[in-house]
Amino acid sequence: MKKNILVVSILICLILMTSAFAVTAQDSDGEIVGAKPTGDGKLTLWVAGNTPDIQSAFNEVVGNFNKNNPEFDVAVEFIPWGDLSTKLTTAFSAQVGPDLFMHGVAASAGFMSKGQIEDLTPYFESLPDKDDFLANLIAAGTVEGKVAIMPVQVTNYMLIYRKDLYREAGLDPENPPATWEALAEAAVKLTQSDDLGITLAGLQMPVEGADVEMAYLPILRSMGGDLLSEDQKTAAFNSPEGIAALQYYLDLFEKHKVSSLTPLPGDATIPPIARGAAAQVISGQFSLAQIKDTSPELYDQIGIAPPPAGKDGKISTMSSFSGFMMNAYSKNKDDAWTLMRHILSPSSLTIIDGGSLFLPPRKSMQSAEFITGDPLFEAFALGLEYGEGNPNIPTWVEVRNTLVESLVDALNGKTGAEDALKTAEEAVNKVLAQ
Repeated sequence: MKKNILVVSILICLILMTSAFAVTAQDSDGEIVGAKPTGDGKLTLWVAGNTPDIQSAFNEVVGNFNKNNPEFDVAVEFIPWGDLSTKLTTAFSAQVGPDLFMHGVAASAGFMSKGQIEDLTPYFESLPDKDDFLANLIAAGTVEGKVAIMPVQVTNYMLIYRKDLYREAGLDPENPPATWEALAEAAVKLTQSDDLGITLAGLQMPVEGADVEMAYLPILRSMGGDLLSEDQKTAAFNSPEGIAALQYYLDLFEKHKVSSLTPLPGDATIPPIARGAAAQVISGQFSLAQIKDTSPELYDQIGIAPPPAGKDGKISTMSSFSGFMMNAYSKNKDDAWTLMRHILSPSSLTIIDGGSLFLPPRKSMQSAEFITGDPLFEAFALGLEYGEGNPNIPTWVEVRNTLVESLVDALNGKTGAEDALKTAEEAVNKVLAQ
């Protein structure tokens, strides 16, 4: 009798192990194969963006999943970025919507605070290759200790410069500036002006909108400061480091006169660095595609380097990403995670990121062919080790806009660095206290 019970127990264990393997089986490229759904297998995926490259990539990825897992039926819908938040708000109010949806990391804290997305921590911790994901990206997508979003399409901001213009100015294009002071000095040598103003900006910096904050933050962090306190409940930028960082930014316009507050000459549809109106910019890897499209003859004259180091040799790049969150109202969460694992596989990420010049979130993919095939693109990927994102808090957009208002006032000479940050600190703290 005991022997029979033992045999039955072993058989049950084998059946359970077989079922578990069927649910999680992966091929050599990490794609999910032969998974058995726990529900009816029907899932809905919302993808942000509807450009041809995005649609082609995700149709292929979802098609592969449906083909490899015939008991599943995944429907994909492409939502323009401008319509995404409105559609999600409507869906959440009715406690329906897609099982998985794409959005930017900055939105994840708001969704988490309202209980609209699932805590992905237990799912992420169960991944056998969780350490392959870049830790700084996972941290950026974590809200109060809960993984809110898994990164898919990553952007990193690096120093982009024209090697030919470096040589003309007597600078060594193989040794770009390593400090902010050296960058300003190089920019002075690169700048050209006439009676109407700057014709070639030595270092063009943003002058309006959210881009101003994205340019200010890496300078601030490299100098030892940060936007918010460690608990993210109060402003931290009104500090000696914050003032020094903003003064550096202002000096590029007022003292060194290497950046222009007014539009640079030439066709505004072509990036300044591509049309010869700027010798250096700090921008994302998407600029590479713009340069290739508009000025392909200049592509071999482009150099890429991390932004300069600040205090104690610290380098900080502005990185961000869009990725996927799980709807808290999904009736098939385990199945949704199975689909998520497929999307996060190296094979799927190669299709998604390789076709659109996004950086992959996995360490092992930094040597993928679509990255190493272009040394300039590869430099953006390697620079992700310095990447830091914006604070992931529910009120982030309001906090950012409040800060930007003061930064832009300073850029336009309405106030100085100290007064601008003092005003911003008071306003931001009111937002954070709500």
